[in-house]
Amino acid sequence: KKRGLDLLQLLPIGDTGGVKSPYSPISSHALNPIYLSLASLPYLDKAPNYLIKSLQKLKKNNLDKRVDYVKVLEEKEEWLKKYLELFEEKLKNHPEYTLFCQKEGGWLDDYACFKVLRKKYGPVIKNWPKNLKAISNEEKKSLYSEYKALILKEKLIQYLCFDQMHFVHLFADHHTVFLMGDMPYMLSQDS
Repeated sequence: KKRGLDLLQLLPIGDTGGVKSPYSPISSHALNPIYLSLASLPYLDKAPNYLIKSLQKLKKNNLDKRVDYVKVLEEKEEWLKKYLELFEEKLKNHPEYTLFCQKEGGWLDDYACFKVLRKKYGPVIKNWPKNLKAISNEEKKSLYSEYKALILKEKLIQYLCFDQMHFVHLFADHHTVFLMGDMPYMLSQDS
């Protein structure tokens, strides 16, 4: 607003699964955790020193002239693992998380399970075990049970992403800045 702008156009912010192009999402709903502001996460005031120090190391990526998206995403995901080990219980018991899961229930569980399987078997679905390429509801329930803890982590990451994006939207509205997002034409074939 101070610069006289009242419109901010964003590239697509969907989860690309590590692909650099924002136009190659693996989900039509999920947000890309690369855009998550780690320094703005809840409960950091209760975080141990080692976590804060590792966060400060990550901030050095901001000094690079070019963004190494793969490196940044890998480092953020590694840091988020440590963060969730400490604060998973608080986050999953938060009423806002429960509301998020209810509101986004139509896609969230399937997406989180897909992310877990993608990390285990790789990004190319045609290389996955045959029984995972098209699964029944019964098989889906079995996978949800088998990977329950990992699925929860993926859901929590999406909750944090959506929570921050909601704050950005409120902030922009308060300052009468219109956010306009770009959209990809199609999803990745491995979505």
